[in-house]
Amino acid sequence: MGLFTTPLVINDGTDDRTFDWLRQIPGEIGGLYTEPAATASAVSRLKTGHSTQKNGRERHLLQRSEQVALTNPGDNDPALDPIVVNITVQHHPKHALADVEKQVIIAIGAASETGFTAASMRGEI
Repeated sequence: MGLFTTPLVINDGTDDRTFDWLRQIPGEIGGLYTEPAATASAVSRLKTGHSTQKNGRERHLLQRSEQVALTNPGDNDPALDPIVVNITVQHHPKHALADVEKQVIIAIGAASETGFTAASMRGEI
């Protein structure tokens, strides 16, 4: 069963963006969702993944990536370069789902605070 419904519509703060299930990632426990309306050069994706470490801790990943135009490219800079955002949850398999969910909600809430992205990009701690 897929992690998300397909199509998955997410608003980026300006526009609705629609992602469709593409395929399971070969050799991994994970899936790939693409944005069909994006230009081919944008390679707009959502990637999911799951793994278990040697110590038994579980790890779950949601990755957002897209090739985005540089605002002031230099002589040797590419026209497009990727922006990658990872949300990773790592926990003991015996943690209660409700407890893990509370921690995810706190992290998403912190990242949703006004000015978070700008302050983070300035290196504020």
